[in-house]
Amino acid sequence: MRNRFGLLLVLIPMIASAALVLKDAAEHARPAPAPAPKKLEVPASPANESSDDSHSQVPQHSPGEVIGVPMLA
Repeated sequence: MRNRFGLLLVLIPMIASAALVLKDAAEHARPAPAPAPKKLEVPASPANESSDDSHSQVPQHSPGEVIGVPMLA
């Protein structure tokens, strides 16, 4: 009787810790859900602002100008 009780005192914590390790491993093995894609919000332009491109941050080039091609002499 005493041997069985001692065996239970050893096996119960061992089984409990193994169950916790397996549960933790299963949670880490599950892939995380992918984040939802963000929608691009275009700010509404005020009515008094003109649609002139002179305030644009994009560089302005003259028509027919080739950008990024080096000229060889």
